[in-house]
Amino acid sequence: MVLPFIVVNAKDDKELSYLIRRDAYGYPVVSDKADSLNLLNGFPKEPALRSFLLNRDKLVIAIGNPTSNHAISDLYRSIISGSKTFSQSGRQVITAKPSRVEIGKIAIGREVTREFSLDNCGQDTVYIRDIITSCPCTEATVADSVIAPGERVQVQVKLREDSILGDFQRTVHIYYRDFYNPTILGLSGRVI
Repeated sequence: MVLPFIVVNAKDDKELSYLIRRDAYGYPVVSDKADSLNLLNGFPKEPALRSFLLNRDKLVIAIGNPTSNHAISDLYRSIISGSKTFSQSGRQVITAKPSRVEIGKIAIGREVTREFSLDNCGQDTVYIRDIITSCPCTEATVADSVIAPGERVQVQVKLREDSILGDFQRTVHIYYRDFYNPTILGLSGRVI
């Protein structure tokens, strides 16, 4: 799970607290009065370059302020959602199309299949290492575990919903060799 938080070099903690309450900001905020984080890392002076997204290994995988730039905001969302996957070098390599599918209503015991594609936008061949589904009712298969540069591979996801009535969300995590984060495909709907 990704937990966003913000580190602020605020001169006045009361004003910071007021702004957090006023804007109903629901994520953790760390007040860094001594500007320790900046002194330790030597961040650039330009404010737009002081926001960044870290992966689980605490490595920067995207830079830019998502609140002031729609393209950066879209990039952050696509990374967090798993629709864009990056190699260890930080270059975008895999794009999932679509990354999430709403299948609507499905009766208990029925099976549905949806197609996804993984596009290799990078310059290197990508190797699928593992595919993990969120529950035994979901099965994912790929046409090929090797994706050459500029190529596309199809992913077939089958769902046989045989459990509980109501809304559901299922995920498929696709892991690659030499990548930090997986591509995440999602299915959602309602069992009737």
